[in-house]
Amino acid sequence: MDITIATHGLRSGRENTDDGELVGRKIGDSHCAVYASRTYIERHGQPQRLADLAQHALVGFDETMAKHRITAWLQKVAPGAVLVARSSSVLGLVYSAKAGVGVAPLPTALGDNESDLVRVIEPVADLSRTWRMLTTPELRHTPRVSAFFDFIVSEINTLRPIITG
Repeated sequence: MDITIATHGLRSGRENTDDGELVGRKIGDSHCAVYASRTYIERHGQPQRLADLAQHALVGFDETMAKHRITAWLQKVAPGAVLVARSSSVLGLVYSAKAGVGVAPLPTALGDNESDLVRVIEPVADLSRTWRMLTTPELRHTPRVSAFFDFIVSEINTLRPIITG
C-alpha cells in the first residue's frame, strides 16, 4: 500500500519505496506485532508462537481490505483459523482486540500504547514497512516542499515513535 500526498509526501512499503521518479529520504520503519487483551488471555490463554494463532479467535480485516498485508499474512500463518471479528480499519482491529474478542496483528505504534493490550508475539518481519518522505526532483527545492522536508527532518525524533512504535 502506498500513501502519497499530492506529488510529495509519505510513502510506505515493504520493498524499496524509491521508484527512481521521486527523491527523498527514509524517515523510519513501522512494525506490527500480535496483541490480545488481558481478558482474552485470562479466558483463552496466550499464544506463544505464530503456529498457535490457528487455535485462537482472530480479529482481521473484512473483504474491503482483502489485499492488505495483514490479511495475506493471517491467511498464510493461520489458514484455517476463524476470524471472529472483521473491520475495514486498523482502529476497528484495535477496538475488537481491546474488547477481548480475539487476537489481532497491529502496528506497534498503536498496540504498545493501549494499556488494555498485551503484546503476545513480537514484531513480525513480514509485516514491517519502510516509510519515506518523497517528492519529484522538480519540486524538491520549491519553498513549500523544502519547508515541509525541513520541518519533518527537524521533528524526526518526535515523529519516529508515532511511525515506528
